[in-house]
Amino acid sequence: MTLSVLLVHSFWHPRGGDTTSLGHQRAALVARGHRVVPFGLRHPDNLAEPGDERWPSWIDPAAPFSFARLWSPGAARALSRLLADHAARGTPFDVAHVHHLHRHLTPAILPVLRAHGVPVVWTLHDYELTCTTAHHYRDGRPCFACDGEPLLAPALRHRCTRTPPGRALTPAAAVAGAGALVAEKLLHRLARAEGQVDAFVAPSAYLAERVRPVLRGARIVHIPNPLPVASLDAGPRAGVLFAGRLVEEKGVLDVLAIARLLTDVPFTVLGDGPLRGAVKSAGLANVSAPGAVTGAELAAALRRAAVVLVPSRWPENDPYAVTEAQAAGAVVVASAIGGIPGQVRSGEDGVLCSPASPPEWASAIRTVLAAPDEAARIGVRGHERVRWERDPVRTAIALERLYLSVRSPARSLD
Repeated sequence: MTLSVLLVHSFWHPRGGDTTSLGHQRAALVARGHRVVPFGLRHPDNLAEPGDERWPSWIDPAAPFSFARLWSPGAARALSRLLADHAARGTPFDVAHVHHLHRHLTPAILPVLRAHGVPVVWTLHDYELTCTTAHHYRDGRPCFACDGEPLLAPALRHRCTRTPPGRALTPAAAVAGAGALVAEKLLHRLARAEGQVDAFVAPSAYLAERVRPVLRGARIVHIPNPLPVASLDAGPRAGVLFAGRLVEEKGVLDVLAIARLLTDVPFTVLGDGPLRGAVKSAGLANVSAPGAVTGAELAAALRRAAVVLVPSRWPENDPYAVTEAQAAGAVVVASAIGGIPGQVRSGEDGVLCSPASPPEWASAIRTVLAAPDEAARIGVRGHERVRWERDPVRTAIALERLYLSVRSPARSLD
């Protein structure tokens, strides 16, 4: 049985958990014999993809505001041509699997898929449908002020924007930025864009419950992000590792506070971002911060670490920071927030702590480091859990079942 799958994402280069999940899913579907065709935008960082010369152009977010960032006619036209070409060649798509749309391809492509009779599955990697900034995070803590507010007035009142940390906005610019995000969400709801999707995929049960009030009556399926898992490295482990983007919501400042409480424990901070300067200027002798590293270097660091910290302050969905650390056999100490409690059973395959509570984290780390045999058992249990739950073949089979359930019965299978 071969399915023809149109895989849709605005970007086709590594940029975070969404493209990591996309890559693993694509590889697993191809390995099982399915035809997978990518569609996205011509971004300068993209890896080469077949047919990408016919994709719509990327619009730089720094460029002057354009309505095309809310509803892109260019993306709709490019997709319509692609679908028509495949239909003419006798290779129509059984399903389109969307991974990223907002402010780039935009939901303008959804009516095109509907018009061509292509069912749509959409994996939700963040909170775009429930929060104007997609993070449910404001002023240093989780924010759900817009829940139950159909006009999203709190986002305007609080001037919620996607402005990078450290960049100041004038009051007028902040109001304009918040207004543009609210207008985007209201436009999509008015157009009933989400109503043209046959099924949504939520990588975490937490995200599924957060979007359910907005997607009333929609089909939402929980399929965790996949990860190929290598055999467990039994080599020596030492120290505490944080790896991720150096931003407030990831808890990097909490890592520094924890390190100040554990001056005899070596900490390594990997990654880059707006708070890189704060990490470097902290002046902590037990903290090493070499910056961004390659994927291979990160994998090696995870295999060497005794403890990996995921101190997120915002309600993460299904972060690879947890999954990859468990797969490497490290003890994950993570925030009990968002979808993370669905990844970690505290005391069994990791440890959960309250967000933004450095003394609690320091105590948990001390306990782990003082009992290396139990830590090793926790690491093995985490590794085995990921190896089973996140097997890309298992994911591909779940996707196949979902695709077949939304697929038009008129289509014939090879």
